[in-house]
Amino acid sequence: MQHFMTVLINYITNQVIQIAWTEFMRKIQKAKHINEIAAAHNEYLDRTMLNCLLTPNAAPILNEVNRVLTLIIRFRYQLKTFSWILNATYTDPSDTSVQALRTTFEKYHIAVLSLFKVLSKLVEKGYKTSLSDLLIRLNYNGYYDQIATYSTR
Repeated sequence: MQHFMTVLINYITNQVIQIAWTEFMRKIQKAKHINEIAAAHNEYLDRTMLNCLLTPNAAPILNEVNRVLTLIIRFRYQLKTFSWILNATYTDPSDTSVQALRTTFEKYHIAVLSLFKVLSKLVEKGYKTSLSDLLIRLNYNGYYDQIATYSTR
């Protein structure tokens, strides 16, 4: 979960905001009229919204990302509210709190794998080349490739 959050934050920071901002600043420096600055700003906003998946066409991908984020928040909440006072008599791994954590983690794993498959298909089709960086970072050790291959058998 921490890996997913780090990857998502780095993608938004490095592949979306930083690249779009650099291009925006370059256009502002070249601008000779206020209309050129306004056009550059609109282009910056459009590009940022597109690459942050905040457009109607990207809604299915954003829904997948939101599903993953919701499960991360739920897992954190469950961890925080779980009674961590474990004594020597605690031997029951089927405790409802532990089971809730397992269930949430399993749902998280399924959601990330689903997102990985969606991103993989989009990158294969050449759609949203910036997403390839997100996909590479998410799957840097080939873990999701292996799981995706295994789950389709």
